[in-house]
Amino acid sequence: MPKSREVDVCVATYRRPRLLKKLLLSLLAQELDDAVSYRIVVVDNDASASARQVVMDVSAIAEVEVIYDVEPEQNISLARNRAISLAKGDMIAFIDDDEYAEPDWLQKLLDAVENWQADAVFGPVITVYPPNTPGWIKRGGFFERARWSSGTIRPHGGTGNVLITKSAMSGMKWYFDPEYGLSGGGDTDFFSRMHNRGAKLIWCDNAVVYEEVPASRMTLRWMMLRAFRGGQSHSRVYLRHMGAKKKLIWVLKKTGFLAVLVAFAPFSIVGGRVLMVKTLQRIFASVGHLTSLSGLRYLEYQHQ
Repeated sequence: MPKSREVDVCVATYRRPRLLKKLLLSLLAQELDDAVSYRIVVVDNDASASARQVVMDVSAIAEVEVIYDVEPEQNISLARNRAISLAKGDMIAFIDDDEYAEPDWLQKLLDAVENWQADAVFGPVITVYPPNTPGWIKRGGFFERARWSSGTIRPHGGTGNVLITKSAMSGMKWYFDPEYGLSGGGDTDFFSRMHNRGAKLIWCDNAVVYEEVPASRMTLRWMMLRAFRGGQSHSRVYLRHMGAKKKLIWVLKKTGFLAVLVAFAPFSIVGGRVLMVKTLQRIFASVGHLTSLSGLRYLEYQHQ
């Protein structure tokens, strides 16, 4: 007999009404075993409560409970933490407000938790490109995310597609750190801490969600800033417990790698646009890594 499960599917949202509605409708269409019950928890990170009407409209046709709340301070970590505080089930799923899920998404994550006795399960986020996306962007895979075989152990992950057992979070001093609330990287920090506490984090490659990439992101400026921010966020997480000697060695290695990239950059033009942009991304990411030791922060979520 299947084990009874109660899941809270949590969504932090900020001024994306069309995409939020599409997501919520995909959540209402989830096909689940009879032993599974779920609620949808939406936390609006807009102080003006701009998502309220969308959530109320969907709630009116829903056969499951839909909870709506507002986190007035713009900080994605605080919004996620508020969602967790509203969760009542023994499991919590997170999905982003610019995504939508396959009908078997949640069941696949639940099955993976059981099959691998995992504490958290991550799944793939498949990119959906806008019309007229330049061919070089698709060829370069600039918006594609890495994937692994189902059952692969992961040291960290993101909140775009994840199911977490509530028991694995027990005893944590805090969940999502507000220090990352405007810069991003709070999910990497959160799951890294879970991993370091001995939690088993695995990948499930058939629990699929999709993300619509807006045309506004199809620019070199956006791609470089995302690479810079990614470098900063990654290093902030992994340098926090590193001693002074190891940090010095790390800085020297990163500086040397950056020098090689800068020297190679003019030659990358010969290899075509994809190689040139990938080289520039690595340069910006490396600068992000090195500036993570300073007080300089690129606050991506403040620039939405």
